[in-house]
Amino acid sequence: MKRIKYILLLILAILVIAAVLKYCNITLFDLFSPGSPARSSSGGTRGEDTPEYNTAERTVTYGDYSVAFGPNELSVSTAGEDNHSIRLLCAMLSDAAYSLGGTEASEVYRQMFDGAYADLRFDYDGQVYCSSFAYGNYMVNGSVTGVLFITVKGTEIIVDGQVKLAEAYSDWEGKYSERGGYLVYDEIDRFATNVFNRLVKFIDAHPEMKGYPLKVYLSGHSLGGACANLLAAELTVDARNNYGIWDSFSYKPEICAYTFGAINSVVSDRTFSDGFENIHNVYNSLDTFSPDFWGMIAQGGMKTFFGKFGHVDLFKKEYAPNQENLFGGHLMSTYLYAVCHEGLDVATGLTN
Repeated sequence: MKRIKYILLLILAILVIAAVLKYCNITLFDLFSPGSPARSSSGGTRGEDTPEYNTAERTVTYGDYSVAFGPNELSVSTAGEDNHSIRLLCAMLSDAAYSLGGTEASEVYRQMFDGAYADLRFDYDGQVYCSSFAYGNYMVNGSVTGVLFITVKGTEIIVDGQVKLAEAYSDWEGKYSERGGYLVYDEIDRFATNVFNRLVKFIDAHPEMKGYPLKVYLSGHSLGGACANLLAAELTVDARNNYGIWDSFSYKPEICAYTFGAINSVVSDRTFSDGFENIHNVYNSLDTFSPDFWGMIAQGGMKTFFGKFGHVDLFKKEYAPNQENLFGGHLMSTYLYAVCHEGLDVATGLTN
C-alpha cells in the first residue's frame, strides 16, 4: 500500500513539474542541456546564439505625451503604410533631441528598450551634426527582430537671442553635390555622411544584428529632417539591393523615416516618391518658413514642400507668431502638438 502511495505521489510531482515547465515554455532539453537559454525579465530569452529580446507592449511617455510601443506597432509594414504610433514616437524623439546632451531622448529610448536594452550612443560633440542611435530586440511576428532608431537633431533657431536659421542657410544657393545620382545641398550631404559614418561604427559594434531581421527608423526636424530624409533614401536603395552597408546582412532591412518640417534635401522642384513610399515627410503648409508664410523671402532650400524623397504629408495649421516666439510655426514642439493633439490625417490633412 505504501508503494502505491509513493508511486501516486511521484506521478503527481511529475505532473506538477511538467505543468510548470509548460507554463514557462521550457523543455526538458532546455533544462538539462549545457548553455540552455536564460529567461529575461521582459519575457524573452537570451541564449548563446539568441540575443535578449522584448515581448511586452509598453507605454512610452515624454512630457505630456504618451504612445504605445511594442510588437504590435513594430509588426506594421514599413513599406509605405503610415503608422501613427511610430510617427508620434519619432516626433517625441525629434523634439527630445533638442534637450541638452540629448538627455530627454535618452530617457525615451530607455523606456522603449527596457529589459533588452543593447546600446545607446549620442554624438553631440560641439552641438554640430548631432545624432543618436538606440538598438534593441523585439519578438515581431514570431521572429526575433532587431530594432534600430536613428534620431537626427535639427538646428537651433534662436541661440543667445540671435536668429541663426536664416543665417545658416543664407549661402546655400549654388553649393551642391552629387549623391546617388541626385543633386543635393552641400550641407545636407556633409551631415548625412557624418551620420552614415557613425552608423557604420554602430553596426560594427553590434555584429549580431546582421543575423536577424532588422527594422530601421529614422527621424529628424528641420535640418535634421533633411539629413534623415537623404540618409533614409540611400539606406532604402542599398537595402533593396543588399548593397553597401547591408551586404553582409542575412535579411534585407526594413527602412522607415518620419521627418517634420524638413527643409529640402534635393535640389529640385518635385518630390521623389517612387520607390520611397516608406519615407514620410510631415509638413505644415503654414510652417514659418514655408512658401505660404515667410518662406517667400527665405533662402533657397529652406522654403518648399518639395525637394525631398518620399511623399509629403501636408497639413495646414496656423500658429500665430508673437513677440516671445516669432518662429512658433516651425518649432518641433509645434509639430509634436499637431501630430498628437490635432488628429493629423495624412490623407486629407488639417484644415485651418
